[in-house]
Amino acid sequence: MIELHLFPLSLAYQQERYLRQLIPALQLQHWQRRRQHADQLRSILAHAATRLLLADKLHCSPLAIRFQLEPQGKPVISYPDSAWHMNISHSGQWVVVALAPFAVGVDIEQHAGAPEVELIRSCFTPQEQQSIHSTEDFYRAWCAKEAALKAAGTGFAISPLELELVPTSAAQAQVHSPHPILNGLHVGSRLWHQSYSLAWCSQPPQGQPKYVSYGLSDLQKHIKRHVIADNFTNICNSSHYHEQ
Repeated sequence: MIELHLFPLSLAYQQERYLRQLIPALQLQHWQRRRQHADQLRSILAHAATRLLLADKLHCSPLAIRFQLEPQGKPVISYPDSAWHMNISHSGQWVVVALAPFAVGVDIEQHAGAPEVELIRSCFTPQEQQSIHSTEDFYRAWCAKEAALKAAGTGFAISPLELELVPTSAAQAQVHSPHPILNGLHVGSRLWHQSYSLAWCSQPPQGQPKYVSYGLSDLQKHIKRHVIADNFTNICNSSHYHEQ
């Protein structure tokens, strides 16, 4: 089963100093060169949350986990040895971490207005264009394509026009492509919090993912298990953790 763990960006503002302790210094230095603080925080929250979640599954310290990049740039766990795969995405006020015991891709996008006709033509085949009638349709299909490219590990080394989404249900589709690495992948999508589209991709096909969204007290519980800080305070009395 695919697990989709969703974190609002507000958690990064509230817990930035502790999240930074979970990320190697060289990686932090790279992000600090970004101009916008919000961009830094999205990356910090995404990578710190990934390390926290994997540390619980792999029974190790978050900082002990090592990643390496595949030829096209997809990060995979190199230490400790593990059957788990991960993928991350962030947009606007949300960060999502996908975990699965097989290759997985995920994408989340905040709706940013109606796309131009030329953009639709450059991303979708004529058959796909027939099903794009609204901004929501565009982002749903776009997220599904990007999730497939991320699951395959190719990124945009392969053009979005070189894969076609063939619907198998209202919310799922199979990927048809001349590239064997993409052909046969399965994608699913949904609307998230009214103005975001969320999509995931896997091979073999899966049912609905397990959704887990986090509030402040839930993130703090994860941090407290792995970060030793004498002045760690302000623990919430009530949890906002819920599964959907």
